[in-house]
Amino acid sequence: ELERAVTVPGYRPNVPLGPDRWEAFVSAVVAAEGDPFAACPVSSGSGCGPAHVLVAGAGRPGPRAVLVAKDPVPQIAPLLWGCAGLVTTSGSEAAHLFEVARSLGVPAVTTSGLSVHDLVGLDTFLSVDGDRGEISVMSHTGPVTRMAGVGA
Repeated sequence: ELERAVTVPGYRPNVPLGPDRWEAFVSAVVAAEGDPFAACPVSSGSGCGPAHVLVAGAGRPGPRAVLVAKDPVPQIAPLLWGCAGLVTTSGSEAAHLFEVARSLGVPAVTTSGLSVHDLVGLDTFLSVDGDRGEISVMSHTGPVTRMAGVGA
């Protein structure tokens, strides 16, 4: 597959949408080395991927991205297919978006202590633990700012 991707013009390798054998390893590295944030767990499981901040003009997320949104609005639900996780900075555990996340097996947390705008434009990986309510953020540009009084 790698050889064809290099030698055949225009060839795109088949990218799996579900977690692969490396996601658990990458998640453990991000959780150990990233900036930790406490959150409220709303959908069990764990996932890790590049952060995709949902702001105006953000475009569609790539495969296995972690969606980051201010509010858990229902319009985000179609974007959950193939995502590694969901983080919102507000909202109730009973929000419809979290029901969809649970039904799709997408780990999700809310009230994370992150500001959505702190992540815009940063090259970051997020590890989401929907069982323990933990987020770890690893940025190539340095530590992510914590909101006052929040975070681990």
